[in-house]
Order: sequence, then C-alpha cells, then structure tokens
Amino acid sequence: MAIPQGSIKQGDTRPLLYGTLTAGGVPIDLTTASTVKFTMTNAAGSVVISLAACVIVSAAAGIVSYAWQSADTATAGEFQGEFKITWADSSIQRVPNRTNFQVIITPNLA
Repeated sequence: MAIPQGSIKQGDTRPLLYGTLTAGGVPIDLTTASTVKFTMTNAAGSVVISLAACVIVSAAAGIVSYAWQSADTATAGEFQGEFKITWADSSIQRVPNRTNFQVIITPNLA
C-alpha cells in the first residue's frame, strides 16, 4: 500500500492523508466498495480515530483520502493506521493486511 511520505505537524489538518490501496502490489479496484474508513491507534494500542469516513478519489486506481480533524493530530507521537473497505456484498477487507502503516505526528513549535 502506498502512503504519503513524511509526517504531519501536531494540530494541523492539511495535507490530507492519501493512500493507494493495494493487494499483492496491484491497486484494489474500489468500484464496488460501499465504504472505506480509516482507523488509527497510538503506541499503547488505544484507538485515536475509529472508522472515520474516507473519500474514494479514484475507484479504479484504489486511491482514497482522509481529511484530518483537529482532534486527530492534537497529540504528537507515532501511530499505526489501517483502511477498512466494506464491499457491496457486506464483506470486509482491511489494508494493509500484513501490517499497519506508520503515521508520525511531529510536535509543533508554537
């Protein structure tokens, strides 16, 4: 799964989080997906963002985005994230499926 490079600053809500959802290195066609949601946990495993709605930017290319809320980035640190796809037949697929991806929220200076 391709995710953005770098990190976001504490308290920021831009840039959006973009992901290209893949399986076996191939983009997942989201044309028949009902929803894609984002979840993020802190280092202790506590949920910080629970199943927040994503926008499907390009269904055929498997590209989604998540718009940060101010509470999402209120605390600096290292976090783990995943996307949950719910398909039209109600089946579930989480991406990435072997591990989670890292989200870094860097402390701001002001």
